Amino acid sequence: MNKYQVDRVALHLVSKDGAQLAKEEILLGDFSLEDQKSIQEFFAAHLKHIWNAGEARTTCSAQFQATSEIQKYYENLRLDQAKFFSYSGEMAKLLQKAAQKTRASAGVLMVLWLRTDGDDRSFLALLKLEPARADKIALSQSNGKLLLKLAVRHIDQALPEPGDQVLKWAITPHPNRSAYQVKVRDEEGKELAQYFMKFLGCDARLSERKQIERILQIIPDYTREHHRKVDLSTVVPTVLADLEQVATITPDVVIDKIKENKAFKNFSEDNFRKELEQAKISDMSVSADALRATKLQYKLPSGIIIKGPRAVMESQIKMVSVGNEVEFRIRSTKQYEKTYVG
Repeated sequence: MNKYQVDRVALHLVSKDGAQLAKEEILLGDFSLEDQKSIQEFFAAHLKHIWNAGEARTTCSAQFQATSEIQKYYENLRLDQAKFFSYSGEMAKLLQKAAQKTRASAGVLMVLWLRTDGDDRSFLALLKLEPARADKIALSQSNGKLLLKLAVRHIDQALPEPGDQVLKWAITPHPNRSAYQVKVRDEEGKELAQYFMKFLGCDARLSERKQIERILQIIPDYTREHHRKVDLSTVVPTVLADLEQVATITPDVVIDKIKENKAFKNFSEDNFRKELEQAKISDMSVSADALRATKLQYKLPSGIIIKGPRAVMESQIKMVSVGNEVEFRIRSTKQYEKTYVG
């Protein structure tokens, strides 16, 4: 389990109409040790959610554009943290500017500078929060004595608790996929808000699942087009099996494994890289674990679905053309289990 240590904190109120900047940084050392512990636990719970969030339509890896101001702030802070508070205000202004002429809701921009166990990097986290009224139920107290009576404590501007909705967040560098610079999430819509990406100055990259889908398509397609004499049914699975043995699969790794396979005579690295570029995976980075976990599914017009681990399906399922039809032949021993499921 990761342990997080937040060293610097700043809060600013941002809406599409303006930015209300805080007058000073929040100094954690001004709180009691007990309160510091509670605040760090609050941050840690939110950060754990960021670290563990899976990629989907609203969560992605991203790369900074050359003109990104956020990247410049991060790189400068790595050298000199003294500018943290002034930079946080500039970030709030950037967010407000990007939100103009949009339907973006108002919120608090929380800027964190932090570290985590087992990682030498410092991280910059940006969370857009929506404070709301909250009612906490507690035991009442009088003259320093706890009474066995219920009391309602009203909080007009409570920050979202871990698990509650955080409108948007971004963290750099990417905590899970080292090949990418940013991890971004947007809870407000079905897709990432373009104004938030504009604020960050970054471009989204495909998820691991999408990158795997595309490389699994490109390798056989490229083989059919440029190496017609290669036996797809044996050579391509061999290349994929080799890829499963490395820690991280990148374009360079894929090209090396293809070159190592002597069946690909006169292999053109330049042409293959062009295929990756067109498929938007020229900077692909996926774990071998994700490739091994990939499932392959055949859905037939009859409604029958054949599904299983990719490697097993490719080795045990054979498609044979019979006239105008295709037969699916499953290789197996004579021992098998038949079960009715209903």
